Amino acid sequence: MIESYKAFWKNYVNFSGKAGRPEFWWSCLCNIIVSAVITIVGTVVGLPILGSIFSLAILIPSLSVTIRRLRDAGFHWAWIFLCLTGIGSIVVLIMCAMQSK
Repeated sequence: MIESYKAFWKNYVNFSGKAGRPEFWWSCLCNIIVSAVITIVGTVVGLPILGSIFSLAILIPSLSVTIRRLRDAGFHWAWIFLCLTGIGSIVVLIMCAMQSK
C-alpha cells in the first residue's frame, strides 16, 4: 500500500506508460483516507479549506494515474473526459477495474 502511494507521488506528472490495478486502487484508498483525516483536522482546527487544498494538490497526480490505468486496461486515454459528465465517472471507474491487456 505504501509503495503504491509512493509511486503515485513519484510519477505525479508521468502521463506515459501504464499503471497496474494495485497502484491505482491503493493510491485511491490512501487519498480517501488522507483526505478524510485532513478534512476532519481542518474542521476541528477551524480551517475547513485544508481539505480543498489537498484536493487541488492531488488533482494532477490523480489524472496521471487514471490515464495510465486506462492505458493499461486497453482503453484510450481520452476516455478520461467522460468524468466531466455525471454518469461518466462511474464508467471510467469500471474501466479502471478491468484487467490489464
